[in-house]
Amino acid sequence: TSLIQGVAIRWSLGARDFVLRDEGLRLLAVQLRLLGFREG
Repeated sequence: TSLIQGVAIRWSLGARDFVLRDEGLRLLAVQLRLLGFREG
């Protein structure tokens, strides 16, 4: 949930120069990679 909250806070505070969905997916992929998950 902190991933979602962080993206939502960044977006709501004015840094709206990114697509909310795309940024959330990008950050989720980073976190999953750090946890050792791989695509495929």
